Amino acid sequence: MDIANYKTAVNRAGQVGHYPLSTEALDFIQVQIKLLQKLSSITGYQHPWVIRSPNSSSEGILLYNDELLPIEPISIPLTEGTTYDLCLRERKQEVQTLEDTYRDARLYRTAYIAAKGTADAIGSVVAASTSSVHTPGAYTLAQLATSVTSVACNLHNNELGKAMLTATNIDSSWLGRKRLYGTPDQWKWGSLASYELDGAHLTTRFVNNSHKSFTQGLETKDGVRYRRTYIDDEELLTADFYPESIINAWLCLPNQVLGACCIRFIPDSGSIKVNWRNGVLQSAHIGRAGDDQIFITPIVKSGMLDSEHSRLDCVCLPIIVSDFTPTVVRATYGGANGAITILSDMRMRKAVDIILSVVSI
Repeated sequence: MDIANYKTAVNRAGQVGHYPLSTEALDFIQVQIKLLQKLSSITGYQHPWVIRSPNSSSEGILLYNDELLPIEPISIPLTEGTTYDLCLRERKQEVQTLEDTYRDARLYRTAYIAAKGTADAIGSVVAASTSSVHTPGAYTLAQLATSVTSVACNLHNNELGKAMLTATNIDSSWLGRKRLYGTPDQWKWGSLASYELDGAHLTTRFVNNSHKSFTQGLETKDGVRYRRTYIDDEELLTADFYPESIINAWLCLPNQVLGACCIRFIPDSGSIKVNWRNGVLQSAHIGRAGDDQIFITPIVKSGMLDSEHSRLDCVCLPIIVSDFTPTVVRATYGGANGAITILSDMRMRKAVDIILSVVSI
């Protein structure tokens, strides 16, 4: 950025503070202002973008062709969910002095909201409410500022938290990435269980520039990913989606490790020891049932703990490689509440580590 030393420039008489005011000096200032405005081009967004909505009494801000323009206060009645035209207004002003008049000396450019079908519209907006608008498929600055934030998600006493995960009439304030926290009651929506919400990240965005249809992704603190997509009835006939993607329920993505544990089996003493466990097996009850069976009873309530939604991968690893007799182990679901049984084809004679993983299908 170029700098003009207005206060420190020294003239031939050695004086400061006598910087000449001229057309060239004024143009120098304007060029620097335009240089700063070019910073907006880093967005790479080529369409008119409402980065702050106007209302009936204050202006908004529009980014258009790498230029920031004020949006005039809304002067027409708005209906939520309705599309309106975004138009450009230019006004020229002359400057008069005692000696002369300078025509078209100043140019004022503003955007304004108009009814659909207005001539020479530069784009469109959707009414987010009766007093605000937004660009479909884009965030306002306020939404960007809160795109990574913490939102209480206590489903027992916070209806907002429940609505964010179940509603079909999305609120624009939910857009972006949110961190959920809280201690919700036992709750299940689709495959998603309440225990997975604490510490999870929820991402919400509109689908294909829609202002009604949306998709949500949730990643738990254990790294398990879920998704739900809602397509509005009016847009369903023209949407190009797979049928399974429009069900308004949380679905777990395939091949997600929902939980795992490592159990050390010591045949000499007949004891087992849990080395580590996580996810849906974090607080499970683990014990022996005979010489060749280990039973696992998960405590958490999850719709994923059955053969329809997940598979059980089980491997047996020697503690001492040279002293290992190959042993085949397998795990199966059985009983209520996702109970799991680990079976061996023969009695394990050496100490081994059995690693069990619950994987979504």
